[in-house]
Amino acid sequence: MQAVMSQGRLARTLNWVELAGSKLPHPFTLFFYLVLLTLGLSALLSWLDVTSVHPLSGQEIRVRSLLSGEGLVWFLTSFITNITGFAPFGVVIVMAIGIGFAEQVGCIFAALRLMISRVPRASLGYAMAFTGIMGNMASDAAFIIVPPLAALMFLAAGRHPLAGFISAFTGAAGGFSANLLIGGNDVLLAGITNEALQSVSAQLQVSPVSNWYFLIVSVFILTLAGGLITDRLIEPRLGRYQPTTEQESLEQLTAQEHKGLRRVLYASLLFWGLVTALVLPDSSPLRHPDTGGLVPSPFMAGLVALIFFYFIVIGLVYGFTVGTLRSEADIPAKLNQATKVVVPFIVLTLVIAQFIYMFNWTNLGAVLAIQGAGILKQSGLSAFPLLVALILLVAFLNLFLGSASAKWSLLAPVLIPMFAFLDISPAVVQMAYRIGDSATNPISPLFPYLPIMLSFITKYNKDAHVGTLFSLALPYAVVFLLLWIAQLGLWMLLDLPLGPDALSFYISLFQQ
Repeated sequence: MQAVMSQGRLARTLNWVELAGSKLPHPFTLFFYLVLLTLGLSALLSWLDVTSVHPLSGQEIRVRSLLSGEGLVWFLTSFITNITGFAPFGVVIVMAIGIGFAEQVGCIFAALRLMISRVPRASLGYAMAFTGIMGNMASDAAFIIVPPLAALMFLAAGRHPLAGFISAFTGAAGGFSANLLIGGNDVLLAGITNEALQSVSAQLQVSPVSNWYFLIVSVFILTLAGGLITDRLIEPRLGRYQPTTEQESLEQLTAQEHKGLRRVLYASLLFWGLVTALVLPDSSPLRHPDTGGLVPSPFMAGLVALIFFYFIVIGLVYGFTVGTLRSEADIPAKLNQATKVVVPFIVLTLVIAQFIYMFNWTNLGAVLAIQGAGILKQSGLSAFPLLVALILLVAFLNLFLGSASAKWSLLAPVLIPMFAFLDISPAVVQMAYRIGDSATNPISPLFPYLPIMLSFITKYNKDAHVGTLFSLALPYAVVFLLLWIAQLGLWMLLDLPLGPDALSFYISLFQQ
């Protein structure tokens, strides 16, 4: 009875979140208001001469006013490049067209129907959470590839597509740091940590694998949690989905569709076999020119392009096999249809990109991060409560500052030396940062991929809005955050190594 009452309270809370979110204006209007707020706030804080000192370079960071001659010149001369330089812009358009083309010719839905016949229906929520988490190997492309495919898989299995979508989306966004493999983010953050370490220890260094053991365990914890939330809370709350088109109904594959998928398999093996042959040699131009490694490398930088071409290839193979493509004239027609999903994103980018670049140019984000770290430093908390406070601070900052590397570049020079005096390993501090930086991604109103996520979910719910997405994502964000904090506490209690280079929880930098 108590469990039922608790679930009822939770449902009412989520309904309230959705209702409150529905009161928010359209994302375009919301970001326009944020632009106006940034204009006023930058002018006020600049007039008050608010400054911070960069903890590593010692350079004074001053809030710059957009309502000044300098601000006007910057805005007018940067307006176009703010849009074209917006990081998600190219990725979203390219991946949406590539995947959309394969979807338009029927390849993706046929492949998913085949997969469903071999995957237990009850395990889909866990499978999609795992796929979303692992998808961050493809970096930001995971947000464009995995969630819409997860929605289609749930749809093909007769389950609610939004449940599949949100399971994969929160896995990719909320579990962004977790992975069974080492990715570019591991390399990037370790480099920033080592730079901050120079002020306290010339010998001790972290490596890209310094958090690896912790992250491997995280994958399975978050997968289990994500699957449970999807099955026990989100899908029951969504109710039964009624397909709106014949294509959304689950049907048996025809002989021609089977033939098309066999050819897609052969084309896939050939495509990725050629890519592997290009990457394997030590002298490959796709490897790092100095280290010969793959992370980072031109291969990782070009992965989005490779995935795009892969979807085009399998779309062509399948389309001409089953007859959805009959001549070369059908190809641009299908590509045009694929672009429809990105039109709302392009419109929103006009204002979102301006806000993000304006916020960065004014230095409001940098000052906020440095001041927050300073408050943390003066709090007087002991080790673990201080780490929890760090996680919560970063989780809050992540609602406003999306770039993981930019936030860590500002925070690491303060936090790494501060925790060193408490004999806390820099690998632990870096891991605590990564927890906060990942967990609140799904519920950040400034998450760069929020507009395209909204355009995806409106395909299955025309009345969906920001509140709908946040009410679905909130349980995952909260549970992921709490589980990760608990896991960090267990690592501290048992003094376990976080990675194969044996950087454990406690370490004295000054005895190195």
